[in-house]
Amino acid sequence: MVQDRSLWTQIDLQQIKDRTTDRLVANLAHKFRSFLCNLNLRDCVRVTSSSLRYIGECRNLQELSLSGIKQINADVVNDIGLGCKNLLYLNIAKCNFDDGVLRVLARHYVNIQYLSLAGCTGFSTAGVYYFMVGQGLHKLSHLDISGCSQITHEGMRYIARGCPLLHSLALNKLARMKDESLYFFTKYCPNLKALHLRHASSLTDTAFMYIAENLPRLKTLCVEGNHNITGASIKMVGRGCPDLVHLFIIDCIQMCDTGLKGFSGTRGLRVVNSVTVSG
Repeated sequence: MVQDRSLWTQIDLQQIKDRTTDRLVANLAHKFRSFLCNLNLRDCVRVTSSSLRYIGECRNLQELSLSGIKQINADVVNDIGLGCKNLLYLNIAKCNFDDGVLRVLARHYVNIQYLSLAGCTGFSTAGVYYFMVGQGLHKLSHLDISGCSQITHEGMRYIARGCPLLHSLALNKLARMKDESLYFFTKYCPNLKALHLRHASSLTDTAFMYIAENLPRLKTLCVEGNHNITGASIKMVGRGCPDLVHLFIIDCIQMCDTGLKGFSGTRGLRVVNSVTVSG
């Protein structure tokens, strides 16, 4: 059974991350290159760029997680992008890389639909400019840039302009993000259905007015650790987002219970989680 290569369409090495070496990754990528569709190397910190480049041989690869691997660079991402034209999912969260990686992503990753850059702080606003001007990344439906606090207000505009098809967006742990930065996503990404704003603590009621006015298809909204927003903002969302199904409000002390009454007429709302909501 082990010799049947068709069974090796999915390989998860996270379970043995402390024992995963360059030699193992290179051997697996080469041996099962024609069959491999899903490869998880999350937190395999012993893996280096010398073996990651072999992943480009896996022509049918669709999902790849390299989260937590430190030796991600433009050459590695270039080799993977040139070889894995069918890649739809890429997780490079918690990786240390520069603007060159984003330039390559925008050049070669034309079919990618899911991208996580969460916790990556090595790139700059100059790097995210490629979201707007490159050939790739325009088909993204899910993007996670949580914790990327180095992205400026202008950088947020570049990303929003370059990803018009986004359905899900995570903007967690961006304590300095302003209302106007969120506005860009509500303006240029009108099909957003899920928005995560945990610990985006500088946002005010104005940001939620933008959500209410521009995101009528929104189904999931998560807000946590914001002491600025009031019940008025939630009422606006209740009126402007009739398709909302899941609402999570946690540790928002300025919001009173009356704000949640704004959802009394929302047809499909099934889940309301409110913790530490006080008047």
